[in-house]
Amino acid sequence: PGDGDWAGGHCPNDNAEITDLRSQVSKAEMLFVVANATNLRLEREVADLVEVLRAEKEARGAAEKETVRIREEAFAYSRRVEELEAELGQCRSEGRAMLNTIQELRGNVRVFARIRPFLPGDVGTPDNDGPLGPACVFPETNACLKIMKANGTEQSFTFDRVFSPSASQGDVFNEISELVQSALDGYNVCLFSYGQTGSGKTHTLQGSMDGELRGIIPRSIAKIAQYKESLEKCGWKYDVKVSFLEIYNESIRDLLRDQDVEETKHEIKVNVDGSRSVTNLTIAALDPTDELAVQRVLRRAESRRTVACTDMNATSSRSHAVFTLHFVAVNTEQRQTLRGALNLVDLAGSERLSRSGAEGIRAKEAAAINKSLSSLSDVFVAISQQANHVPFRNSKLTHLLQPCLGGDGKMLLLVNLSPTEESHNESLCSLRFASLVGQCELGKAKRTIERMNEDASVDDGFRTVDERLGRRRTRVGAVDVSSFPGSRNVKQKLGRLVQIPAAFIV
Repeated sequence: PGDGDWAGGHCPNDNAEITDLRSQVSKAEMLFVVANATNLRLEREVADLVEVLRAEKEARGAAEKETVRIREEAFAYSRRVEELEAELGQCRSEGRAMLNTIQELRGNVRVFARIRPFLPGDVGTPDNDGPLGPACVFPETNACLKIMKANGTEQSFTFDRVFSPSASQGDVFNEISELVQSALDGYNVCLFSYGQTGSGKTHTLQGSMDGELRGIIPRSIAKIAQYKESLEKCGWKYDVKVSFLEIYNESIRDLLRDQDVEETKHEIKVNVDGSRSVTNLTIAALDPTDELAVQRVLRRAESRRTVACTDMNATSSRSHAVFTLHFVAVNTEQRQTLRGALNLVDLAGSERLSRSGAEGIRAKEAAAINKSLSSLSDVFVAISQQANHVPFRNSKLTHLLQPCLGGDGKMLLLVNLSPTEESHNESLCSLRFASLVGQCELGKAKRTIERMNEDASVDDGFRTVDERLGRRRTRVGAVDVSSFPGSRNVKQKLGRLVQIPAAFIV
């Protein structure tokens, strides 16, 4: 090549190559910068992730320690809960024992009085185009009331509790709810709703199916549901059954029967343990927590109850109604079986034919009602006088309820009163009867409690009493005493042999 091609000491091709190399170096430097920046970013991210992992590891370690601590605390709390539940069960047992002791100190016969408010149909109220007349019966205190005639003559009566016309259904039930507890504890309990026709007996006992106007029966069932759940936590298992009958003209009718018309004959049977049962009577299992089932039972009974219209009451009950809740409770840990009953009795109202205007069948019903109420009065007179003979068998009502009235049970009479001047004589008779009942002493109530065999199951416990009594009846029935001298006395002695042993009664 010529000298001009090497001007400046470089070959033209070298210049191009140098330029290309410089471009590549520049790109490489840029890539290096980018790579370095990326590396730094990744290193920071790695460092952050390492820090996060370290923090998570520390947190996991702390969480594991906290979990161990919580488990230890939970175990300690569980032990404490068991101890508290045991203490609570003991406190409940002591509380029930104290409650029964208080009831015994008060007396196993208690008397309450309830004055109903004026109703639109009462004589002297605005509904009858007259001024609202003064009440002839009115409360003075929570335990005392006064009855006054139009001429100013007055008398005072004292009872365990007096409810004013403003008292609600809830107020009344709150005072008698402890009797429900006693029935669950294995006692025979009876509550009578007494008074003249139209005084509010059925309203007090039954009321409406729900709401604030519920009576003693639906409220008792609801209370039993609460007690049942509470006591089952203490190891008790309850079996609840119900029966509902009426005594109409001294004939027993099953209010829970399937057919509309009563076709079955019922008789009162005295069991070997002294209790009473009614032949061919419907006794239905009842879950007190099932409100719909409870309402079905009460509606069926209400639809079959005998009522009629009289001059004193548009829906006058023409029979005595006996609602009974039967309880059997088993505690496998304590090896005990309890049996109790709660009898809620809606007595037919006493009436004077001159006021009720009853004729024909209604007059016959009134005569039967007044006769049975007179028999009930005779029983309480005999008890108050501590007579050797008490005429329980003079009526179906007193014969059926003899276990509650004969000294082993608890009883409450709730006398219902009309405030009107027109009902003064009837109210005075009711108050005198209630005072007579208040003078009765039934003695110490007894619980029906039996020890279970060690190998008995819960279901076995429900059948234990009936099976043992059945075996005793079989053994006694197999004995032929007809050829014995004085066979009548022998039979009586054998009959006493099949009573429940005193060791079973506490």
